[in-house]
Amino acid sequence: MRRAGRLLTPLLAVLCVTAPAADAAATGWHVQSAARLGAQLSNVHEAAVNRSGTSVVVFSSAHSMSVARRTANGSRFETVGRLSLRWPYAVGLTALADGRFLLLYTSRRRLAARELDAGGRFRGPSHLLASRWSPSGSTGLLFPGSLVVGSDARRAVVVWATTGRTRRVEAAIVGRTGWSAAKVLYETQSSQPGLYRVLVASDDEDRFLVSLHGANGDTTARMWGLAGGSQQWTPVTPPQPSGRRTIAAEVGATVASVNGSITAAWQDASAAVVVSSWNGSTWTTPVQAITGSSPGGIPVAVYPLFVSDGSRAALVWQDDTQGFLGPVEATIRSSPGAGWSAPLVFPHSHGASWLPSAVTLDDTFWFTATGALAGIWVGDPDNVSGLYVGTVGAQGASDTVLSQTQNGSSGFWIALARAGDLHTIVWADGDGKQFSATIARDGTVGPSQRLHLCGRPLTGASNPDASAQVLIGGGAHVGRNRRACSPVLLW
Repeated sequence: MRRAGRLLTPLLAVLCVTAPAADAAATGWHVQSAARLGAQLSNVHEAAVNRSGTSVVVFSSAHSMSVARRTANGSRFETVGRLSLRWPYAVGLTALADGRFLLLYTSRRRLAARELDAGGRFRGPSHLLASRWSPSGSTGLLFPGSLVVGSDARRAVVVWATTGRTRRVEAAIVGRTGWSAAKVLYETQSSQPGLYRVLVASDDEDRFLVSLHGANGDTTARMWGLAGGSQQWTPVTPPQPSGRRTIAAEVGATVASVNGSITAAWQDASAAVVVSSWNGSTWTTPVQAITGSSPGGIPVAVYPLFVSDGSRAALVWQDDTQGFLGPVEATIRSSPGAGWSAPLVFPHSHGASWLPSAVTLDDTFWFTATGALAGIWVGDPDNVSGLYVGTVGAQGASDTVLSQTQNGSSGFWIALARAGDLHTIVWADGDGKQFSATIARDGTVGPSQRLHLCGRPLTGASNPDASAQVLIGGGAHVGRNRRACSPVLLW
């Protein structure tokens, strides 16, 4: 969706949100011309923020890829590294758990990785992950849903999928001593077109779990585990239900670190969603969290999503049994070992069936101090599309409407988590006017601030351990010349 749009995006601006401050344009944002970073910069592709608040942005041109960074002490953006490459494109930039960054990029039909230190500077050589693929041909790299990075404080795992005559899912491990060899987790000679949803999670014991879910006819789920400190991948797929060759299709599984342990949720033979934790060798007995199929055979839960705050856990999903625009529902577990609650229904239905990328990039949920669940999502009741902030719990449900438009067009929106249990929401209303606001932990929406941007932000990055945030977006009007639209950096 938004990520795919970046392939054709011209020079963009970068917005970095900090504490409110006045500037010459009276927008409350600091302004810096992107041209001051170098005339060779053309496209902004990716951004990330690490736990210390350092913001990193990746630019590219026809002949190079450059990194600009802004540290947490209020400094301006500066270029800190450049790679000479032919037609590069950044497909991923991740802030790792220990503060380092990992850049994944393509050039000359190759997928490569490059490490950056906690200050955003390149460290070590490039590492080739895959080669001889074309994103527009019959043989290609499947991203973003099939290019995933998982990280704990000691190492990171990169998983990617390629398609063609031979379809593969591969993984590699990077730690402070370097890279492991790539491991082929799954390979098939099938000529049938296939898409993969790859899920990666790690726990406090340096264990990793990779879960693969297919679509378009390839619905067999597979899981692989990596024990703490080990370089050896092991198949750890839970026992298959009798009479069914798949434990979960793309629409019915999720994995995460829940209460410090790797936890997975998948559909069993009745399409009920069951939850189990993996300790590095075995699974706990699966516990049903969401009931199974409706009388018509339709799975109740579509795209379940884990939410956890260290003690409580929740699963949020879209209920498609009542139609294409199903309600957003949740089940809450008050503590480890407790049972899952009866379904709680958020105000308003969801705007459309969720895509894997929409779950990870857009819809955002968190626990309030009272144990209720708050969230941001796009709803579509009665053909009026809206952007909502809502809460649901034992005491009922409530919501705040940020925007509503006719004809199903809700404009863009981006939610970024930051320190202090706060979220920043940036959105456009039905008239295309852009705003930002702060959302408190209890779901209260603060005063909105108008943003005078020429183009729409496409994606953003933040870190809940830090207050710094960064958005990749369109240019801004500079000074009083409202007809001029110059690409700038805003923070």
